[in-house]
Amino acid sequence: MRKIKKLMLSALIVSLLTLALPLQAIAEDVSNVNDNKLISANSYKDVSGTWFEKWAGAYGYQEIFSNGDGLFSPDQAITRMEFARMLHKALGINMNYFAATDIAEYYNDVKSSDKGANELYDLVTCGIIDTKNSFRPSDTLSRDEMIHFIMNAFRHFAGSDYAITEIYRLFEDDKDIRPEYSTDIQHSCNLGLVNGRSGNYLFPRDAATRAEAVTIAGKLAELLNKIESKVSVQAKAFEEDGALRMTLTVRNDSDKTLKIYHSSQQLFDFKVFDKNGNSLYCWSADRMFAQVLSTTEIAPRKEIVFSDTIGKETYSKFKDSMKTIVGYIIGTSDDFKIDANGYSASVPMPVG
Repeated sequence: MRKIKKLMLSALIVSLLTLALPLQAIAEDVSNVNDNKLISANSYKDVSGTWFEKWAGAYGYQEIFSNGDGLFSPDQAITRMEFARMLHKALGINMNYFAATDIAEYYNDVKSSDKGANELYDLVTCGIIDTKNSFRPSDTLSRDEMIHFIMNAFRHFAGSDYAITEIYRLFEDDKDIRPEYSTDIQHSCNLGLVNGRSGNYLFPRDAATRAEAVTIAGKLAELLNKIESKVSVQAKAFEEDGALRMTLTVRNDSDKTLKIYHSSQQLFDFKVFDKNGNSLYCWSADRMFAQVLSTTEIAPRKEIVFSDTIGKETYSKFKDSMKTIVGYIIGTSDDFKIDANGYSASVPMPVG
């Protein structure tokens, strides 16, 4: 069982059990795929026309790399904390805990008040960054350890049983590759995440640059998007006899059973917002859920639909003010990335 489930179990020991209301799940067709992008836009003066321009623009987050001079400084060695913060955001990792976290549980040289401590805690919990006595947040990150973290992230999202073609890539400096990172380096090459530097050298123990770090993280995010495209999530909303029906469909078109892990009996949620982002309705607001671990399983080429119907009286109070309807999956999965921001449904057109 993965670390996240262990964390949930330990937190649940100190949680109070509450009463849960019944949940509804029915099946219907899914025709569209909700495309969850991992991209954000940035603008730097020193990336135009470079081999890493695409990746620096998407993953060279201003709040991490910019000092206000408009430069990305691509050849600058990336620090270990910068990499952790960048990877966490690039992969859209979102963790929920039952109690306050303390990074001191994992490292003796990082405080919970430090910038990036929360992101680092998530990455360690997921098994992406290894737990050791110290993290050395301000030190540079070696290229071989960066590749190791990237492959940990790949296995976390794609699953440890994902088939990787075994083709051995020989570098001129293979002798410099540390044995503990050898398999990760070969797998990263086979997945197209790593090519090495010029002259077929890997320079595994050199410090990774910012350009190299955002490039490998971007390639990983792109690869995971392709893998996850076999799982589609779609929200819908439509009027029925004056009431509002909302559905959230999760379809599994992969060849393996999809699993979603829940920390309570709440499996989903629906929210309605006005044009200013104010909440008009929340499905879970007047419900209580037992804090019991559960798992939703979706067999290959099958789907599950979570749904809610807002009655006429309640719906009539806000139907003219609603702007956005969003469905949420409440849980985590090792098989696909669950969008913490939810999945938007089209607002139904007025009838008549």
